Order: sequence, then structure tokens, then C-alpha cells
Amino acid sequence: MRSKLFLILALIFTTAILAQPEEPMHVKVIDTHAHQAIQAQSGWAGPIATHDIYEVPPDRILVIEFVTISATSEIWDCRITTHVKGQLISHQLSVQPQSKKGEPGIVSEMVKVYADPGSRVSMWANTAKNNTGTITISGYLVPL
Repeated sequence: MRSKLFLILALIFTTAILAQPEEPMHVKVIDTHAHQAIQAQSGWAGPIATHDIYEVPPDRILVIEFVTISATSEIWDCRITTHVKGQLISHQLSVQPQSKKGEPGIVSEMVKVYADPGSRVSMWANTAKNNTGTITISGYLVPL
């Protein structure tokens, strides 16, 4: 009984998978905006850094997709800050402890962070000691 049921189900699913439509399916692209890729990098020096990274053009929305922060010593805490609908929003990034104290710190994270037209994207980092570092963002601009 089970084998007959299995055979019937297998035939139904196989037929459904192999069936091809007689007419091609037409697909409409609804996102016709041309995205403009951006990458921006900025450096800092000191144990606690607050730094502007990028100013969004007044006729675009910024979508940040990837953030990398590197420093010459440990990173304890870091955030990226943007404005969305006029509100200041702070995004905490995941910091993984280094294997040895004093090793260079790095935070690299895939994100989906937005920023209003004409606003500034900033970063804040708290590091182990007086050091230098860089932050890099990549993403794209969307026209209004």
C-alpha cells in the first residue's frame, strides 16, 4: 500500500516539475532606478574616534551594504550612524574578540543601513589604546 502511494505521489510531483508552460511567462522589472555604486573610506587616530565618512548627495538615498573597520589595536565597540527620516540612528556592529590582547582589530560586517539625502554617515569606535584605523563602507545610491 505504501509503495503504491509513494509511486502515485512521485508521478504527480515529477509531472508538475517537468511540465512546461505553453506560452513564455512575461516578467516586468519594477525597480527601474539605476543604482550608483559607492565606496568611501576614512581614517582616524586616537583611542575613541568619531568621524564623518560620507555625505549623501541631496538627490539620493544611500544604502550601505558592507562595513569594514580596522585598527592597529583591539576594537572594543563600534557603531555606524546615519539619519533616516530625519532621525539619528546608531547601528551597533558586532565586535569579535581578538585571539591575543593588543592584536590589530578588525570588524567586517554585511549590513543593510539607509541614510537620508543630504545627511552624513559617521562612525564611532572605542579602541584599546591610542591607535590609528580606517573605516570603509560600500553600497549604492538610489535617485529620489
